Amino acid sequence: MRNKTSKLDTKTFQGLILSSLIFVILISGCATGDSSKTFIIGAQNQNSLYSTLDDSTALLDSRLRESVPNQKQGAFGQVKFGDEGGLALDYIAMDSSVSFLDSIPSGSSILACTLWVKLGTLSDNDGDSVILDLWSVSEGWNEDEVSWTSRTAGSFWQMAGGGGQLASAALIRIKRISLFAFEWRIDGELYDTLLLQDAQALPIPIATSLAQQNLEGTSFGFALRRNHATSTNARFSFVTHDNLQEVNRPYMVWVYR
Repeated sequence: MRNKTSKLDTKTFQGLILSSLIFVILISGCATGDSSKTFIIGAQNQNSLYSTLDDSTALLDSRLRESVPNQKQGAFGQVKFGDEGGLALDYIAMDSSVSFLDSIPSGSSILACTLWVKLGTLSDNDGDSVILDLWSVSEGWNEDEVSWTSRTAGSFWQMAGGGGQLASAALIRIKRISLFAFEWRIDGELYDTLLLQDAQALPIPIATSLAQQNLEGTSFGFALRRNHATSTNARFSFVTHDNLQEVNRPYMVWVYR
């Protein structure tokens, strides 16, 4: 059940993934112009449903929970979004210690950046929804050691939860519309309506200014935070890079010149 209304071209990006048998690829000549290039991090090997996790090429991610501030969730196969006593829940992606961005030449301009994720579970009730904002991450962190209070072993965040600044408000809305179906909206516009079991990777556009900051080392990844003013008491989850099914793991597409 699909109703595509977004200008984002899913087939263009997924075609790149399907044609790739390696984890990190550089491709020249994107749709944005002959001089642009595309870099993909965390691309799935479509010939293998299960694979060994390789953190040198994976899109590293974790979940921060204010309700359990010292819990480390970097190895969880799914990260959940929802209301837990009004406390903020963050999903952070891209560890600054990973050197994959060295594949993009210094001084490049980021033309587009998209995080692609799969939904793992739906909320319990029809009409439940979660709205997510996009934030920067203020300091470097380690996937195995990060928590609400700590960014690495023995090093605390200057501001708990990753600090950072708001980059895009009310960016993504996930809404359950029936037992196994949900809506995916980007900046208020319907992108897709689909069944959970048929769900392909779905896009989260990253502000180009924020992506540029990450390339230049002045920001250290991206945080998705539940917007408490507009979300209901809902439960949704994303599949992470630690999920055993390789084809379900998140990936990022960077277009630069």
